[in-house]
Formats: sequence, structure tokens, C-alpha cells
Amino acid sequence: MRLLLQRVLKRARRLSQGKDKEKLIRTIDRLLWTELSSMVKSLPSLDKLSPVQRDLLETEMSIDELKRSLGRISSLSSVLAAIRDDMLVKYKRGTFSLREYLGRLGDVLDSIEKDVKRVKRAKTILNMRFPLSPYRYTIVIAGLPNAGKSSLLKALTGAPARIERYPFTTKKLFVGVLGGIQLVDTPGILDRPLERMKKEEKLAIIALKHLADEILFVWDPLQDERMQKNLLNSLKKLLNKPILLVVNKADLIGDEVPVKAPFVVSSLTGEGIDRLKEHLRRGEHDRSKTRRDS
Repeated sequence: MRLLLQRVLKRARRLSQGKDKEKLIRTIDRLLWTELSSMVKSLPSLDKLSPVQRDLLETEMSIDELKRSLGRISSLSSVLAAIRDDMLVKYKRGTFSLREYLGRLGDVLDSIEKDVKRVKRAKTILNMRFPLSPYRYTIVIAGLPNAGKSSLLKALTGAPARIERYPFTTKKLFVGVLGGIQLVDTPGILDRPLERMKKEEKLAIIALKHLADEILFVWDPLQDERMQKNLLNSLKKLLNKPILLVVNKADLIGDEVPVKAPFVVSSLTGEGIDRLKEHLRRGEHDRSKTRRDS
């Protein structure tokens, strides 16, 4: 917050030309309040959030808590005005001290530092834009971390994604288009209660809940079979969405497919990818019609 005050001072000096102390006092007050009020105004009405916005926000903070932070910031208008008026009186009496003025403003800003951080984080969350068309059928790719979801999305659609060998590498939603279908890659999710999930896992659940018309579940033959079955069953109960099971990493298992699935592919070599694409494209017309009619 002290950096904010320094930025305001620098600009105020430039606008007041540094010599007119009265103008400097008024300019600092105006610029500082403009900065703070713009934080409040940058958020949409919290009572009119969409279901997905509300769920995303509540993964990190209470909406009531956010409202209180907005209220505390908004209430500073009268506090800043009182400090400004006091400084103007001291200026007329010849006792004005810029150091005192900045010190008092700094103390005020320190008192709302947590509130400002909360509001800025909320803005980041609420400004998340899923580049999804409401007229396209949406398939969300799900599965355990490191199952190869990002690489499968890239193989199917050419959508870029950062691919690494560590769990929870997909930090955002990645979207690709195949014909009239949207495919969305989510962060890896594990089979555990929602309250014990990491932030990335909760984001995946929100995506599945609000965005999916269908789930493409990526089965990793190198990972625990029981954990994947439990996750698959949990998704069926939680989301009540059609699920297409796809075994990935065919290049590493040969003919030993551990689970009965209609598609066995390798995102690395391309094995089975064309057949999966054909299946998705073949159902495109019926799926799009289902979405329009629903």
C-alpha cells in the first residue's frame, strides 16, 4: 500500500507542479480516493454473480467477507476528506508538513491492506473468462494428475498447453475446438471430499459442474486402478453427465489394456487419436442439436 501512496505522490507533484502546497494536498486526496474507489467499482454486483462466478469466488473467500472489505474501503472517503481538511487548515496556518500528511495516509492504507488484497484477488477471479461459446457442445476432459489430459487435448485440437511430468501442472482451463465441439482441459482432480481439495481441484469441480455436457475421462494405465475407479464413480454421482472412457498411454502398455474402454489412444504417438476424433465429429450434429433444444 505504501507503493500506492508513492505512486499517487509522484503523480500529484507532477500535476500540481510541486510548488502549490494547497493544490498538492487536494490532488493527493483526489488521486488516492480515485485509486481506492476504482477498486470497489471494478467488481460487479456481488448479488448478481452467475453461479460459476459465485462458486469460483467461494473457493478462496467468503462473499460476505468480501462485502465487508468493500465496505471498509468505501468508508475511507470521509476519513481521507477529514485528513485533507486538517492539512489544509495547517497549510493556512503555516504548520503543514508533507511528511505528516503522508504518514497519516500511510497509516490509513495500512489498516485496509488485507481488504485491498482480498478485493484485488476477487477481481482476478471474477475477470476469469472462459472462452466458451454457449452454442457449442462442451466436453470436459477429466482424470487423475499426470493422466495426459493436456497432451490429449493438444492431440485432438492443437490447443497449446504446458505439459510437465508433475501433478497439478495444468493451472488453468485450456480450451480447444474440434469442429462444433469445445473440449476443456481442467486441473487434475483426486477422489477426496470437496473441503479437502486443493484450489486447482476445486476449480476442476466447478468446471465440470457448470461447463460440461459430457465428460471425457482419461484413464492412466500406469496409475492406481482403484483410485481411478473411485473417481469415475464419484463423477457419475456428482455430475450426472454422460462419460466417455478413454485409456491413454497405449504406447506404454502394448495389448495389456487394464480396463474395458471404447477407445485406447496414445497422445504421444498419435495411436487411436484419429478414430477418437472421428467418433467425436460423428456425434457433433446430434450433440449440438441436443444443446440447442435443452
